[in-house]
Amino acid sequence: MHKRRLAIVVLNFNKYDDTIKCVRQLLISQKTIHIVVVDNASTNDSYDILKAEFGGEESVDVIVNTHNAGYAAGNNFGFRYAIHKWPDIEFVGIMNPDTLVDEEDIFEKLMDKASMFEDVAVISPVLLTHDNYDIYHSYWDIPTYPEMIKRGYIKYGKRSQSKLVVLPEKCAYVDIVHGSLLLIKKEALLKINYLDEGTFLYGEENILGIELRQAGYREMIDLEHFFHHNHAKKGKATSLKSKLYVPNQALKSREYTCRKYYGKKAYILKVFKVINNIILTFSYAKERIKK
Repeated sequence: MHKRRLAIVVLNFNKYDDTIKCVRQLLISQKTIHIVVVDNASTNDSYDILKAEFGGEESVDVIVNTHNAGYAAGNNFGFRYAIHKWPDIEFVGIMNPDTLVDEEDIFEKLMDKASMFEDVAVISPVLLTHDNYDIYHSYWDIPTYPEMIKRGYIKYGKRSQSKLVVLPEKCAYVDIVHGSLLLIKKEALLKINYLDEGTFLYGEENILGIELRQAGYREMIDLEHFFHHNHAKKGKATSLKSKLYVPNQALKSREYTCRKYYGKKAYILKVFKVINNIILTFSYAKERIKK
């Protein structure tokens, strides 16, 4: 039997339909991996549905986190479970429920490539957003402090992205890869003591890139392979609270990152929060009036 070097964590919160589709596709295309489905304290019947769906699958473990402490904490819950149960694995991975891979044994190919480079801790394939080649969102540079501040304003969308220097192996070193699907060498994850759980949602990729660089590691994008990310397209918010949720969570994570990793309190981000909320409130009001 082929040694299973990888445990993929699929973190579910209420989206059991997406999770089932994601895992079913994994079972078809990836024959040599462990799959850990973590229900991150869903508020619906996700855990029972997923347990019933995959209870008979030898390659799939469905576990439940009784408290939702955020994205990083939920993935760490799965990582710790996997490393304890399969101590000989060499990699762990993150795969969001709205992602799909259809290339057979793509993870074996990614691990083989990452293993060629001692300094590489993380590797990811190129992103296909709704089946469109999306190199812009596949990687980016570790932001400078001024960039961290500027991107706190919702009207500022620019993100620094250095030109790729393609290696003969058809891959390239980058600062940060997209967090919806990535593989991490177990030894590197243990060296940085798992993902930083200081954020609830958003900004985890930046923090991981910074921590890995500080620990002497690098990230890599594999230009030969691809994955699908069918992220939900933005529609009209059903409430003002839901419209404000994402930008406010992102700002909260940005404040935390600035404070811990840049040594700055970044009070200006609190001003941006007020400005952003005013802009979004007016936008929401206009949408309601049109209705």
